[in-house]
Amino acid sequence: MKNVSCSFKRHLIAGLVIVLATSILTLTGCSDREANEVLLISNIEGYSFDNQRELFQFNVLVVKDGKVLETGTKDLVNKYPNAKRVDGAGETLLPGIIDAHGHVSSLGYALSRVDLRGSASVEEAAHTVALFAASRPQLNWIRGRGWNQVLWPNKQLPTAADLDAHIANRPVWLERIDGHAGWANSKALQLAGIDRNTTSPAGGEIIRDAEGNPTGVLIDNAMTLMAPLISQPDENSITVALNAACKRLLSLGITSVHDAGTSASEHDIYAKLGDMGELPVRIYGMISSTDPKLREIVTSGHTADQYDLYSARSVKVYMDGALGSHGAAMLSPYSDRPNHNGLLLTNSEDLRALLKLTTTNDF
Repeated sequence: MKNVSCSFKRHLIAGLVIVLATSILTLTGCSDREANEVLLISNIEGYSFDNQRELFQFNVLVVKDGKVLETGTKDLVNKYPNAKRVDGAGETLLPGIIDAHGHVSSLGYALSRVDLRGSASVEEAAHTVALFAASRPQLNWIRGRGWNQVLWPNKQLPTAADLDAHIANRPVWLERIDGHAGWANSKALQLAGIDRNTTSPAGGEIIRDAEGNPTGVLIDNAMTLMAPLISQPDENSITVALNAACKRLLSLGITSVHDAGTSASEHDIYAKLGDMGELPVRIYGMISSTDPKLREIVTSGHTADQYDLYSARSVKVYMDGALGSHGAAMLSPYSDRPNHNGLLLTNSEDLRALLKLTTTNDF
């Protein structure tokens, strides 16, 4: 286990625990003296994997400075007579889970926005949005994520009219579950100036009806047409979202995340918290290739802190969209959309430039 800060050592150790007694959640304080103490957790049913990926069991776990020193049987207790001891009460201890592809801030925002995951129909989704909006009259924009028309009986993309029937006086913007499409009501389309004369941007599509009018769904790069109206999160908003996301992740035993598509603002905040040893979970940042500050970040070299809490040494490139929203680039047309092969979000020239940027710098 890598180094962790004193202030979050108890959380990351607790992240190892799936069923361990709650006493382990309050293992340590935060003094400099305690940061150097050896912590010994005994009377546990521990499971982990060795370097050959073979499962092994242990009954005692020894930790110092956030690193696992040893695992073994109860005889290991005698080796550390001065260690701070915790009785695991025979509970089960498992390694912390690493999420290899996540979106940390997005999770945090989602926890404070309407959640449409699992909606069984467009009517149910719209009704959920209406209830959310009614309970939050102070919100100028109603935002959310998680709809998936593939789960609905007719499997058809939703329309602005579906939302207008429930909420027409405030703009609504709802991202699809994969983040590659957005669903707007008429008020949002109006504020964005999107009408039958609006041209779909390269790498994006404004879904239209038979008369050429926007239906309310924007695919991939067309979603950027809504961006100027939605305020960009400031440092406080990102920090609040980060804390909310990390609390949820730790509650599930997830102690490390690869953040796919980290913005420059998020990168700066993660790095600052990592330097202070105050990042709740370990984050491996994949810098978004569309961020205006990408070159600045990449040319400054890879990021790492003394606590091994945040590192950034990769770039997420967006090549095409997703299957569910018909944005994934295909060699042949979609079976349910003849003459449509998907969308390329990054052309070959820009891709070559991105590859050159990332491979010729120490990142």
